[in-house]
Amino acid sequence: MKEVPEAQRVETAVERVAKTLRQLSMDARPGAFLGSEPEMMAQLACSRPTFRQATKLVVQEQLLDARRGTRGGLYAARPNASAVARVASIYLNTRNLSQTDLVHAFLPSSLEAARTAALCRDPDLRRQFEGFWKRTQDLPESVSDFFAFDREFTRLMFAMSGNPVLELISEIIYDFSQSFLPYGMFWRHRDRAREYALHRRDLAKAILDGDSEIALVHSRRCQRLIVQWADEDAGIDPRNEPHPDDVFQADEGII
Repeated sequence: MKEVPEAQRVETAVERVAKTLRQLSMDARPGAFLGSEPEMMAQLACSRPTFRQATKLVVQEQLLDARRGTRGGLYAARPNASAVARVASIYLNTRNLSQTDLVHAFLPSSLEAARTAALCRDPDLRRQFEGFWKRTQDLPESVSDFFAFDREFTRLMFAMSGNPVLELISEIIYDFSQSFLPYGMFWRHRDRAREYALHRRDLAKAILDGDSEIALVHSRRCQRLIVQWADEDAGIDPRNEPHPDDVFQADEGII
């Protein structure tokens, strides 16, 4: 059977209702009550099967919350970046993405995030970042601790950038690297974790000082290390190697 071009395909009733539900949710504040099932069916002029199929689609997209019971009905919702990132990381894994591909995709967004984070004036975000800075003066004692701190640092830095696109890129890459390339280039190199932690600490200080130029300098230094290690590890797939916990005992520090 010949496939109908997208531009010529007639929109189905389910697609029409789903599109309207998306817009209704986006026009409302998160958590706002949109209506009960009978009310929404009447408003959208659709049958129950069509309504429920459309609702299921938009709920899966995390733009709706469908509740049952005395307060049942549809409520506006917003997608969670972590959930979106999880789906994207699964997609990337099916494309056999390499560690080198991952590194080079992340570099431009990381530079921009470092620069704009230093310019952030949001008092709450700056307070969170300062708290992180104080808690991480000592270098992490293990590779797993290093990753926990690095993840927190990266999330805060990208949040301070004020750019949701950069935040989503960060979530996708971190989810993929941890789910499918666990510990990546650091899995058997405690010395790398230590060196990177030192440079990351300098970057954090520049962001805290509000110096975007110095933040860029330290961000580039971090990136040069990552590129260097990715080149050194070319041809090595961490997915086929022992898990870090099998290589390093919990009481062995990276310092």
